[in-house]
Amino acid sequence: MENGSEYGSEKKMAEGGNDAELLKEKANKFFKEKDYENAIKYYSEALELNPTNAIYYSNRSLAYLRTECYGYALADATKALEIDKNYIKGYYRRATSNMALGKFKAALKDYETVVRVRPNDKDAKMKYQECNKIVKQKAFERAISSDEAKKSVVDSLDIENMTIEDDYGGPQLEDGKVTLKFMKEMMDWFKDQKKLHRKCAYQILVQVKDLLSKLPSLVEITLTETEKITICGDTHGQFYDLLNIFKLNDLPSETNPYLFNGDFVDRGSFSVEVILTLFGFKLLFPDKFHLLRGNHETDNMNQMYGFEGEVKAKYTAQMFQLFSEVFQWLPLAQCINSKILVMHGGLFSEDGVTLEDLRKIERNRQPPDSGRVKLQMHHQYKTVSKKMLLERIHFNTILHFFSQVPCVTSSGQIHSLRSVPTRPECPLVYIRATLSSPLSWVRSDFHLPLSLVQNGRSVSKRGVSCQFGPDVTERFLDQNKLDFIVRSHEVKAEGYEVTHSGKCITVFSAPNYWYVTVPANV
Repeated sequence: MENGSEYGSEKKMAEGGNDAELLKEKANKFFKEKDYENAIKYYSEALELNPTNAIYYSNRSLAYLRTECYGYALADATKALEIDKNYIKGYYRRATSNMALGKFKAALKDYETVVRVRPNDKDAKMKYQECNKIVKQKAFERAISSDEAKKSVVDSLDIENMTIEDDYGGPQLEDGKVTLKFMKEMMDWFKDQKKLHRKCAYQILVQVKDLLSKLPSLVEITLTETEKITICGDTHGQFYDLLNIFKLNDLPSETNPYLFNGDFVDRGSFSVEVILTLFGFKLLFPDKFHLLRGNHETDNMNQMYGFEGEVKAKYTAQMFQLFSEVFQWLPLAQCINSKILVMHGGLFSEDGVTLEDLRKIERNRQPPDSGRVKLQMHHQYKTVSKKMLLERIHFNTILHFFSQVPCVTSSGQIHSLRSVPTRPECPLVYIRATLSSPLSWVRSDFHLPLSLVQNGRSVSKRGVSCQFGPDVTERFLDQNKLDFIVRSHEVKAEGYEVTHSGKCITVFSAPNYWYVTVPANV
């Protein structure tokens, strides 16, 4: 009997192993088709049957990397190495995850391991060299940096004496000022994939830096009963998507205000064109066109996701340095009619944060490298006061957090995350709200599985800051006498998502042209 029982157990384990392999193959098929969500689903099911297989964890780690869930990717890669410390792909996955999280020293250590074992792996060698370069660059920057009297790029520019060549046929500022005519000509110029003259680009950057530096960290505006404002999410260098937004909703004007909620650059190939267009409209309509800082308006992200390289290729390293200076002056949040708070990432790692705390943030700086906010802050700023510590925590988290609610749309479709010059037109999405009634949507094909909503805070899937639930949102809104928050930062299949009983709205504008129009009578 005892031997039979052991045989039955071994047979069951073998069958489970075979089933797990079938699930892994199914996941691999979805991965090849770039359906990463289903790939993750079936890798997870395979792991339920065989939780000691390092390959399954490594494969799921790669799928998480593709969906930018860097925290989950790091955890899976680490687990794979716990199971098999000689599994080289595990080191490679962990290095890639840490690289994406800005943990360059940790990444470099794992890349060194991979290169030592596989000296002929060209990709690993290239990643090692890239990471090593960043580590050395950051060490150099720390050695020469000084918080006092840092010299601005503006001080070394002589824009007046920059010559516009006779063969340049593109748009030029009129008497050094941005006009509507200039903006239309510039967008047409960019549409034909032509480069704005460097003198014009520098003029825009210098002027917008001066304008932004005079704004508070929390911008507060009031709309009348008949006014509205259009809030756009991430645009990520997708210039043709930006043009489509303006086509669908008209150009910015004194009567058609906009708020772009961060992440203007990186990933897309036309980040320079996007940001110069947005900065141009900011100069043209300073009180009606609003820009907030996202986590991609930072040096680390720009180095990893393409903006730095794009600026250097189209212009110069000096111009990138000026972009970096300008980004540091972008406001962090905006409050509309004292009822709606808009920020890029979301809420905070602790309760009790007030609008006054946001007003006091000194934003002209780079955020910390690590996303483990409190731990890293205590580690990095051991000598600062509690007030300054909290200020820096708020500064970092406002760029990152996530809303902790899965969402299902009736279509069930996940759209491509890549931008193309032409796309089918999508209808506008309108939020309508009053002080006495909850939010209602013009579109009726959207629903939220409320049973999936989780309270509290939890580890972020991206490994940066954390996720927050509806109870966190409710407490924050009650304390600050707000109605709801609008955030961006995450791709949504429909381009938007309403969660937390209508009190947390996510808008993402890069892939699907979705944006939110908020009437003044909210």
